[in-house]
Amino acid sequence: MKTVVSGDNRTRTLTISGVSDDTYLSDSLVIPNPTEGAEADSDLWKATGAAETVMRKLVNEQIGPSAPDDYRISDLVVMADGGRGAEVSVSERFTNILEVLQAQATTASLLFTVRQAGQELQFRISEPRDLTKAVRLTRHNGAVGEYSTERKAPEATEAIVGGVGSGATRKMWRVPSEVGDWNRRVTKFVDRQSTSDEDELQQAAENELENKGEKASVTFEANDIPRLRYGRDYVVGDKITVNLDESLIQDTLQVAEMSWDEKGRVTKMQVGPVADESKLNESTGTVLELYKKIWAEVRRNQTR
Repeated sequence: MKTVVSGDNRTRTLTISGVSDDTYLSDSLVIPNPTEGAEADSDLWKATGAAETVMRKLVNEQIGPSAPDDYRISDLVVMADGGRGAEVSVSERFTNILEVLQAQATTASLLFTVRQAGQELQFRISEPRDLTKAVRLTRHNGAVGEYSTERKAPEATEAIVGGVGSGATRKMWRVPSEVGDWNRRVTKFVDRQSTSDEDELQQAAENELENKGEKASVTFEANDIPRLRYGRDYVVGDKITVNLDESLIQDTLQVAEMSWDEKGRVTKMQVGPVADESKLNESTGTVLELYKKIWAEVRRNQTR
């Protein structure tokens, strides 16, 4: 909350900002053995199974009902396990919980969130909805205001992952992808000193290629219309249709940034294969990128 008073004392501007309850996930780290505490001499927190099962287990043991008092989030309930998603393997130590969940959700094409329901906080996992026929945002119906489109070359077309070990004994894993129209081969190295499991190394490589692949997206101001209102009829994670003057885009709604002023709600959205918050707010994007780099360095130091 921020208050600004004008020099002549005639106006007073109050700005209130906040975050979703997913902040409980971003505020927490994966403790290798939560029952013994962060100080315990433990190796890694490990789990294998369907992505939903692993994600649910992670939240439950780290900050949910099964977590020790020091880490348990009051009133947080982990919803029933549906066993959905691809088989995943996780080995983590002092990694940000939100980032771990994002990696598993990306692999399994699942969505997750922490949401208030009455007096409870509920950790929910769901599958994306295909609303391309039901949700059509167009210039004609007034749902799309100012917009911009962008296509960027891939930042990675090949990922080499380094697992446990050093020198010639280090476990290495390589995953290439198609060079595509850009005709560039870009190789990136991913440091995963925490594991030698081939499934985990493969998964880490695929996530790197997914996050740093070719990006084609549209960023636009979204207007609520009687039939289509964000939050009621569609949400982040849904696949929707955006009909622009010269093109039709059917892809995932990745980011929605809302603000309110005296005229009402203003919503900016980004639709495409990969979320890029900097398309909406350059400052936010810069901070998030710095945050990711810091945690990557912490992770490297903690797993050596």
